[in-house]
Amino acid sequence: MQNLNQWIGEGNISQKPILRYTNDSTRPVVNFHVYVDNTYRSKKNLDGEVLYRKRTSKIPVVAWATKAEIVSKKYNKGDKVRIIGRLRTRVVERNGVKVSAFEVVLEDISLIEKA
Repeated sequence: MQNLNQWIGEGNISQKPILRYTNDSTRPVVNFHVYVDNTYRSKKNLDGEVLYRKRTSKIPVVAWATKAEIVSKKYNKGDKVRIIGRLRTRVVERNGVKVSAFEVVLEDISLIEKA
């Protein structure tokens, strides 16, 4: 039995997705970020009212093959979209230090609102 690995989120595309190809020039790929807002309970004010704050997360997304071509043609910066995908981690080197990074591998994308 396999474990479930699915991520679903809604947010705005941070920059125009640009189509590029892998080093061997055969596989189309697009990398972009989606800004996802969420709120959390902060504290109570002097009147006892609960305060909520907004936090924005910048979620990295990668699309491959036909999905990459579609995303680069159809979507733009600021478009509000729903993303369905799976989480993938990988090790990257930043300033000489190896760190874990994650990204969402796109399985499906839907336009909610055009920018």
